[in-house]
Amino acid sequence: MTDSRRAAPPALRPALVFGAITAAVWLLTTTAYALVAGLGLPVPMGAVGLVFPGTIPGWLASSAGPWPVLGVVVSTLAAGALAFALAPLVLSAAGPQRRGLLVLALWFVVLLAAALAGGLMVLGGIAAYWPPLRLLDLVTPVAPAVATATYWGLLWGWIPAVLAAKAWGNAAAAPEGGRARWLRPLPAVLFGVLLVAAFPLAQAANRAEAPEPPVAEPLPEPVVYGSPEVSMAVEDGAPESPNPSGEPWCTGGDTAVVLGGGDAATGHRAQELRITNTGDADCLLARYPDIAFDDEGGSAMSVLVFRGGTFMTDDPGLEPLTLPPGGSARALLGWNAMAAAGDVRAGAVLVAPYAGTGREKLSLVLDIVNGGAVAVTAWHADGA
Repeated sequence: MTDSRRAAPPALRPALVFGAITAAVWLLTTTAYALVAGLGLPVPMGAVGLVFPGTIPGWLASSAGPWPVLGVVVSTLAAGALAFALAPLVLSAAGPQRRGLLVLALWFVVLLAAALAGGLMVLGGIAAYWPPLRLLDLVTPVAPAVATATYWGLLWGWIPAVLAAKAWGNAAAAPEGGRARWLRPLPAVLFGVLLVAAFPLAQAANRAEAPEPPVAEPLPEPVVYGSPEVSMAVEDGAPESPNPSGEPWCTGGDTAVVLGGGDAATGHRAQELRITNTGDADCLLARYPDIAFDDEGGSAMSVLVFRGGTFMTDDPGLEPLTLPPGGSARALLGWNAMAAAGDVRAGAVLVAPYAGTGREKLSLVLDIVNGGAVAVTAWHADGA
């Protein structure tokens, strides 16, 4: 076989030069952008992008190795192969004798090749993040990626156009064989497929290197601080006080408290409390009831409890009352209706015969909220 047969066809050699120069310029400018970004120089990357357009998506450029390098290499090969495949399009419009028109035509080819390379990177990004969360995610990255690549072709495409126009010579006049015409797009197809595939492969590498998400530990059960079982205040003269009276007071251990009937009028409320002596001996009710409230979640409430009557309750005043075994007495709670919409309401009332002895917790839901005020009457005999 002679050397002329082994050599590339006359029309193929300048196209190869054109594709190679396009790839070289793409490689140099993309590498320059990556170096400036990687070195962390105090330069706005937006200004750098005006000179060296960031044709490679940022997340690919910062992916796990070796994909930042491979992404640049594959995109370089794809851009050069696309320019090589599209070069014959200009031969019918511009001959080598019309140098100026040929340069413009080749420059347009670079623009087109760069735009196609940007579109391939968009496809790769879609494949990497498939399926999309929204259909809009399929088209959102198209404009910036293609626009950046096209801007690169506008800014730098004149270099391969000028250099390739010099190498074209009279090659445009030589027809290209049928087989060569069909084989010319193969490198562009091959490198285009590799460019699209690089994105999901890089994303898979990123996921493989990502640290395992921390295992969420179960939150501890919330601590509920309800009202104390015994008031911190102690009535003067009670058995628990520093100066007990010596009388047999009715304590929380030898009485039982239950809820009596309730009553309501427009804007006013009342609730009866009944206490019974469950001991074996007489005991003395010598003070007002000790009252506290817990909300529906069991937490202590801030409710002002004062002694006296209301619109619906009458306080007979403090009068010592002796309860025989099995004997009962009663007291009344009274309050004005409170706006409870959106607030935590009372879910229990805690009652003791007096402050300083054990309280009994009685569950009921009342329209009493934090910051409210409730009146309590003295213990008095049934019917009083």
